[in-house]
Amino acid sequence: MKPIVNSNQSARVLSPENLASLDSIFRIATAENISHFIKIWEEIILQPELLRVMVAPGEIGHKGESFFDNILISLCGPDFKEAAWVVGSSMANINMNDRFLFWRLKELTGQKKLEAKGTFQNIRTCEVRLSATYQSA
Repeated sequence: MKPIVNSNQSARVLSPENLASLDSIFRIATAENISHFIKIWEEIILQPELLRVMVAPGEIGHKGESFFDNILISLCGPDFKEAAWVVGSSMANINMNDRFLFWRLKELTGQKKLEAKGTFQNIRTCEVRLSATYQSA
């Protein structure tokens, strides 16, 4: 049976010559580690919020879907900007995928906080800006 492993570092992208470095960042999980992660999972599934974010090392916070909206809004202004730019710029500060953030732009448009030009079918064919009513608020 292969041992269960966990890591405290990210190995998202490694070049082939660096694969051997994985040995130094993985360790065999102890029964205590496994119990800890089971406890965390049992707590997570009871929470109604959509997002899980790291609020401190080893501490997961439960946040609503609008948690990143202020970051998206702060990147918009009175002039239209490409939705891809707004989403990409926000990803420089947060660890969230582009599809979720693009969906939030669409929701913010529906809430009249943003105005859109183009179509929301593709992130590259849409531009957004602060709505006139939201700018004056």
